[in-house]
Amino acid sequence: MVDDTLELSNLAELLCLRYLPAPDTLFKNICKVRPGHVVEIDFRTRKLSICEYPVIGRSNCQPSVRTREDAIEQYGALLDQAVKRQLLSDVEIGVLLSGGIDSALVATIAQKYNSSKTKAFTVGFSRPDDSDELADAQESARILGLDHHEVRMDYPDFLDILPRVSAIVEEPLATTSMVPMFYVSSLASKQVKVVLSGQGADEALGGYRRYKAEIVRSLCPALALPFLAMAAQPTRSFRGVNAIGERDDVRRFEAIYSVFNRDQIARLIGYDASRATERIRYFFELLGCSTQRRSVERMMSIDLRMNLADDLLLYTDKITMHHSIECRVPLLDLDLIRFVESLPSGYRTNLFCTKIVHKQFARRILPASIVNRKKKGFKSPAGRWFRADTSVRDILLDSNSRFCSHFNRREVKHILDEHSAGMDRERQIFLLLSIFYWMQGASQPARYLPRQAMSLHA
Repeated sequence: MVDDTLELSNLAELLCLRYLPAPDTLFKNICKVRPGHVVEIDFRTRKLSICEYPVIGRSNCQPSVRTREDAIEQYGALLDQAVKRQLLSDVEIGVLLSGGIDSALVATIAQKYNSSKTKAFTVGFSRPDDSDELADAQESARILGLDHHEVRMDYPDFLDILPRVSAIVEEPLATTSMVPMFYVSSLASKQVKVVLSGQGADEALGGYRRYKAEIVRSLCPALALPFLAMAAQPTRSFRGVNAIGERDDVRRFEAIYSVFNRDQIARLIGYDASRATERIRYFFELLGCSTQRRSVERMMSIDLRMNLADDLLLYTDKITMHHSIECRVPLLDLDLIRFVESLPSGYRTNLFCTKIVHKQFARRILPASIVNRKKKGFKSPAGRWFRADTSVRDILLDSNSRFCSHFNRREVKHILDEHSAGMDRERQIFLLLSIFYWMQGASQPARYLPRQAMSLHA
């Protein structure tokens, strides 16, 4: 019998980081195996050992290019090689196509090596808004000559399938895109057994807005940082800008990644979130993040090894495998990542342009209409849905639930009220929902599983 006692310090870490980096889990005395590690059991001595095998290394490679043009040439050759390598299969391979540059780049290289039209799969929403990439994906598929397939979802689909998705992923996450991933994986599974994804470029090449805040910080005199932080307080235009005045890198990164800050976590569960700081510090030490490296490079290195492995790749792998398809990620090819991490940071991202060598290579094989599109990201309009519907409030404030036995009901209500009043609490609410369904699944797995979800998706 597995002890299902919660490890509250890890629950606090989850609320801070939005996922649990290995080896932590929400259970006492149960650990995950860290990425890049293997467990060995000696049946003669009955001893268990965990050892690390070399994957990417500590990112201390010396630059191998002299000019940006050299970097673009080598990057393009390595990406082409990576996609070609991932196309090796006895079955047909498709592409998960968003409206952005990354999946379009993977798709157009795949199309070059395929003898027939590459199948592409996209999820959209029945009532499109700014987060919907379906129209852009349709246009990309038309331009690139792909065999495009699409599925649409709406809020009832989102809420109905969330308990099942939580059960598949097996641990709570604050990433709303795992629900659309369920639907697009289901669609793809009817046509192919392997898909390529465009994941990984944002972490490796500085595609997220939070990296800009680190670059701004590096350009400012130290004495100006507190004043810049004060000026930034009213805005969320860049993730991490509010933490710009924090001088300690580990504490600043914690603030940048946080879904809930330490005070909120204390009010929610009465526990300290110091484990999150320990986890980030562990990666600093593991990667040899010396003071000579720019902080934006440290952040990208941590995102590649922590955020991807324990959040984005975790739910992608589990959801696609649930639908009996394999998802491959050419942009995380080891040769490609080793090369990217050897580049000067200015070839990867700067204050005015992100994913520099990636986009410059893309301009050589993709039309400007695709390359110049505004970044939307793979997400859902969950924030708007949560504001328009009361069922989430009923779920999270159910005083008879296991969730409410661990969470301060008044603080949860306060978060819901703030969102209803127009403040953006989408990620916080989704993470709480994800924790709720995970807790219910551990004790009463069928209680909150809607009948529609059981009948349509069982």
